[in-house]
Amino acid sequence: MEAVEKGRRGAGWATIGVALLVALLHLAWFSWDRRIPFMDQHRYYRMSVQATHCLDGSGNAGPLGLLTLEGSHPPLYPILGSLAMLITGDGYPAARMINVALAALVVLSAFLLGRRGLSPWSACLAATLAAFAPLLFAFGHVYYIESLLVPLVLLTWWWTEASDGLARPRSWIGMGLLLGLGCLAKWTYPVFVGVPLLLAVRKTRRWTSLLPTVGVAAIIAAPWYVTNFSNVVAFFERGVVAGEGHLSAHPGLMGWLYYPKELILVGLGLPFSAAVIAGWIAVSRQDRARALKLMTWALVPVLVFSVVMTKKPRHLLPVIPILAIVAVHGALAVRNQRLRTVLVGLLVAHVATSALQGSFRLVASDPVVRIGGAGIPLLSEPSPVPGPPEDATWPYEQILRALGDAGATDPRHPVLLLFNLTAFREDGFWYTRDELQRGGFHLGSMQLGLIPFSWPPGHEARRPFPLHRVADDTPGLLDARYVVAKTGRIWVRYGTGLRLHEHGARVSEALLDPDSLLRQAFRPLDEFPLPDGSTAVLFVATDSPERTQQITAWARLAHEVDDLRTAFRIGDDPAGAAIKLARRDPGNTRSVMRWLRRALEADRDSEDRVRDAARELALEAPSFPRDLLAWLRQRDRDR
Repeated sequence: MEAVEKGRRGAGWATIGVALLVALLHLAWFSWDRRIPFMDQHRYYRMSVQATHCLDGSGNAGPLGLLTLEGSHPPLYPILGSLAMLITGDGYPAARMINVALAALVVLSAFLLGRRGLSPWSACLAATLAAFAPLLFAFGHVYYIESLLVPLVLLTWWWTEASDGLARPRSWIGMGLLLGLGCLAKWTYPVFVGVPLLLAVRKTRRWTSLLPTVGVAAIIAAPWYVTNFSNVVAFFERGVVAGEGHLSAHPGLMGWLYYPKELILVGLGLPFSAAVIAGWIAVSRQDRARALKLMTWALVPVLVFSVVMTKKPRHLLPVIPILAIVAVHGALAVRNQRLRTVLVGLLVAHVATSALQGSFRLVASDPVVRIGGAGIPLLSEPSPVPGPPEDATWPYEQILRALGDAGATDPRHPVLLLFNLTAFREDGFWYTRDELQRGGFHLGSMQLGLIPFSWPPGHEARRPFPLHRVADDTPGLLDARYVVAKTGRIWVRYGTGLRLHEHGARVSEALLDPDSLLRQAFRPLDEFPLPDGSTAVLFVATDSPERTQQITAWARLAHEVDDLRTAFRIGDDPAGAAIKLARRDPGNTRSVMRWLRRALEADRDSEDRVRDAARELALEAPSFPRDLLAWLRQRDRDR
């Protein structure tokens, strides 16, 4: 018994050591990273700032203002960040440090959950695999609510097991507390815990225990959900069912394959995934009831989120510790102790190396083994968010100060931003603007917005290049007195049909072209070198009486091109649309040749039409007839 107790204590201390190691690694990442909050991180940080005003008395709403921080996102995670800010007096760097503690909590809660069916050392192994699972480890660096959601889900699963399905009244309050806090962390929380809790209660048949449990949860969570009910419903309909405007929509068969693919290639890696498969087989042979329970915990969220249109890898982060527990079952199924030790060591080494490579970039490029023409990654594919820490400083403050000096403080004359990169985007300007104003540099009511999304043809008010505002954060070309363009790459490319990058790029190209019609309506005011080697250029609208006509004429031409590109993709005569696009700019050799080639690729029977167009273009553009004539001669030889 004494040896068993020592082994148990040793596993416990080892788990604490793993938790401290993970915390230190996250701390190191944060200390090296100088990025400001981007994407949803800015939303949550803004909520944290508002929460500090509610808690320290500097706001008008007081503590009740915590119920209205954001109508569509529960407030618990941002409130934790605000507490860190109040304690240290710092801003975003302090707020995101809560992830250090939450990452350690993931290790400890995974250990507790693993102990419900594994030995202490096996549970420690499962907690280690969970902590270093590449996707889960990477998202520990991001100021996202999943950092809180994961430990709350794990603790709820553990409490479900430890309480024997709410068999004892004293467990009702604890479960109600977890349910309430979980619902205040993220709306997806019930997807993970609902079915496991019902199955556990069904086993004990103590259905009445759900009443006080749900009552405690309602006391905690209901005030926020009642206050924001209409916003939550609208967010669900717009962002979840409709797929966020198709930003992350993956319908059809690819929608069902999305999460398995992401879990295998990005979330776990191939060896980890193989161990999970072996674990399912092993635990199914040893204990079918436990196999069914673990499978329910893991597969129900996968099925639910596969049905939902919007799909993002982080949605399944709470499932990864369950898969780690299953993988340990697979390792334990190897009867030869030496072989088992070697396999476990290799698995832990692979998982940890994948995590560290993705987050710290140990080597410049990810190692790949090539078999024939196929490349097999030796490590898991790194998560694009957040990647390794960056210490580059982007000139947000310099651009904002230049805008302030130029008088861009009137909300009637918004600033239009034409780029949207991970490190250089609109929310970075919003964050820096707010921080400058907190520091005493006032920018009035400066408004910064993006070029609008691509909307379906026929929606004249929502054309890609609207002349007037179509939303609060999307000013039209005539609304914007100030425009910030960028040379080089300007947009994160989405793989689901959106053409945001095209619209921003085409406006930028037109502004940066001294001979374009749009450039006549704006003049360059200042330039700013960027860390990626490109340049940001600040433009201000001219006072010319012809400015409106110049912008309107350019937008009309841009819409015509956009309609032709749409016709090329989905129209009945893509070759004809491509030929018309080639005719749009006869002086641009590369554009003409590209569209003529695309016409032939779209319709092999369009050979004669393409040749006729090429001859006409050669006559219209005497600056490059040789290129077209050489191309025509090559076409003749090919025939």
